[in-house]
Amino acid sequence: MTHDKSETDRTLGIFFSGDSECITVGKNVIRALDQPSYIGFRVNKTRDSLIIFACDSKDQMSYKVPTRLFEEKRHTVRMYSKAFVEELIEKNNLDINTNYMVPGRYLPEINMVVFDLKDVIKHNKGVKEEIE
Repeated sequence: MTHDKSETDRTLGIFFSGDSECITVGKNVIRALDQPSYIGFRVNKTRDSLIIFACDSKDQMSYKVPTRLFEEKRHTVRMYSKAFVEELIEKNNLDINTNYMVPGRYLPEINMVVFDLKDVIKHNKGVKEEIE
């Protein structure tokens, strides 16, 4: 998969809501990172940007990528943390009862995907709206 590092790629997405208390990582994010066994999450100090990167199992905030992730459609990568998700929602003035998608930008030179939470897209009953 080719990624233009200068533009946000809507096929590289994460999904979250306060109701689910988890972040779901799109399969294309895992593909962009060359299908690692583990991925890591980091947020900046202001909590308005998140990165996902390939890492090993000993890395803090590492999550195992399911071995059969690409074998079946129902397999997903989810990171469960009520406090983490609620803090992202609160710090970015989002509604805890709404589902969100954030498109990412792949940075091949450092093999990570960056998600700017200012680019969040609201998902309500199948309708997507840009958040202003």
